[in-house]
Amino acid sequence: MNLSILTAAYNEEKILPVFINHYSALAESLLAKGIINNYQICIVDDGSRDNTWKIIEDFHEKNSKLGGIRLDKNYGLHTAGATLIEWLEPPDLVLFLEVDNLLSEEDLINLLESMGKNNFDTIWVQIKERDKFRHLLSGIIFNILSFFYRTKIPPNISGMLITGEIFEKLKREKIFFINYSIAKISHNSAVYQVKPVNIRRDKSRFTLIKKLKLFFSITFCNIAPFLCKKNVKIVKERMCKNA
Repeated sequence: MNLSILTAAYNEEKILPVFINHYSALAESLLAKGIINNYQICIVDDGSRDNTWKIIEDFHEKNSKLGGIRLDKNYGLHTAGATLIEWLEPPDLVLFLEVDNLLSEEDLINLLESMGKNNFDTIWVQIKERDKFRHLLSGIIFNILSFFYRTKIPPNISGMLITGEIFEKLKREKIFFINYSIAKISHNSAVYQVKPVNIRRDKSRFTLIKKLKLFFSITFCNIAPFLCKKNVKIVKERMCKNA
């Protein structure tokens, strides 16, 4: 199987090298063990003002399996992620991850094995432990979204492993919120809990205000999607070679 690891980054010059080194080493280990046949790591630079894109370029020069795209300005996590989905060709398996979260090799192997044995099309990677207030708030927001859209959206998600078939369906979707779009089109999904391994030393950027803005923007975009369409411009690209 070919595995694609995707993430979005905005002004992440400090932690992006940690993410890249970690998952490059992890993927090479899985490759050597014959668990995967090939891999690529693709990153969308969401209009960063620091050296995020230079880091992607530098790593691409060393390893052509790593690459990505740079957007002309900051559009937000879900629009950036949707643009990366449109840009890529569908692989066998896709692992979406937050740039500040690391999975252990054991967890990733368990995810891949569970996907194959149970014929899941989606496995949600859920953080097991979080601040009680954030945990409660996330639960409330995602329960409201699940009720409103009649689709179960798990809270405290730090990543998703999906099949190439789900990825192809995503490419045809009008994506305003990746988690919701995946939940809507998945037929056989599961939740896999992991312990938090956050490499960001400062506080999370996903604050209360951002949670509420996300909630209202998702609701608004699903009521009036024509008003939310964004003409995203890709200004630079470095191909991720899954070969």
